Amino acid sequence: MVESTLIENPNRSFVDWPAIFAGTAIASGTVAVLTAFAGGLGLNAISADNGGELSTTWLIVTGLFVVLSMVASYMLGGYITGR
Repeated sequence: MVESTLIENPNRSFVDWPAIFAGTAIASGTVAVLTAFAGGLGLNAISADNGGELSTTWLIVTGLFVVLSMVASYMLGGYITGR
């Protein structure tokens, strides 16, 4: 039989700060990369040839990509923090 020892330390922090900083760094880096890609999609929506007309389809695609990429980046940061 294995004996277990309970160590009680009231001064122990229940927050893992290195994990929080790692999750923040991963989420920030992912947001930066995906935002640059979304900027490219947004610039693709503007036509320089036809007098600056906007493509509604590309604007919708860009908006959806921005929202989904931000949610995915924050989910990734939360996953890294919780691991």
